[in-house]
Amino acid sequence: MPTQHTDQLPQTDRVMRAYRPGRDVPESVPANSLLVPFWDIRPLASDSWGNILGLDDGSGDGDAVDMRLWRRVVPDATNEPPTYRPAHMPLPPCFRSGGVRRCYRPTDADIAAVRAMYPSHPNPEAPPWQRIAADLVAAGCDRDRLADLNPPALLQLLVQARERQSADAVSVGDQPDERGYVESPADPAEYVPAIDILTKFTPPDLPMTMYRLVTILEDYSANRVRWTRPLNPKGQPMQRRRSVHLVDWAAYVKRHMPDDEDKFPRLSEAELERRKAAVRASRYAPE
Repeated sequence: MPTQHTDQLPQTDRVMRAYRPGRDVPESVPANSLLVPFWDIRPLASDSWGNILGLDDGSGDGDAVDMRLWRRVVPDATNEPPTYRPAHMPLPPCFRSGGVRRCYRPTDADIAAVRAMYPSHPNPEAPPWQRIAADLVAAGCDRDRLADLNPPALLQLLVQARERQSADAVSVGDQPDERGYVESPADPAEYVPAIDILTKFTPPDLPMTMYRLVTILEDYSANRVRWTRPLNPKGQPMQRRRSVHLVDWAAYVKRHMPDDEDKFPRLSEAELERRKAAVRASRYAPE
């Protein structure tokens, strides 16, 4: 049966399980190595692996890594999940190669962007690529061209499409005042509490406090982020609470992330290979 690559991965805090030295990986690999999320470098290509969990070989977030699918020579009756390792690691005798694909290690900003654009998706570390493709095609993008784009480019394209849709869909009820305040939102579900903006929808690379968030919201002409006040049980605005338009905030984050324009690739090929070679020498050399 062919290996299934889907949009869903198990819920994880980027730490899954310890490997069994001598069976899963060569003994030279540390027993406490961790599984981390990887995205296929061309997630919408016909032969894409989609989202996988692979061994962390020390590559930094935002790097591209060649990953290999390890298949057991004799199938395992435990129905263990597919095994992915960096392609430079040698295959032990009990495994054979199931193919190699270049994969992308997502950054915190990438994961935050997925969470902001698809808040109902259960695991932002495993983006719903087919849903993303459908949304981009609906926004006028060429499906064939999307197959050639890497994950950061697809997410940036999606943010831009959402910005255009948001601007086109602003109704009379969503027209903000000079401070960005919307008195009667047409769809209150598009606004999330300010505390959730800080804790769930702002990546760590963008330092943010409640005071700074309020300052941003109050300057609508510069930041273009709409907000409203949630209603109490009597239907009156709660003067000490704010809710922020989630799509507007995602667009703001995308515009203000440091080094966002050149985050992929971050390093030249020569520098990337040099760093990877140093990691291999330090982590995987026999004792």
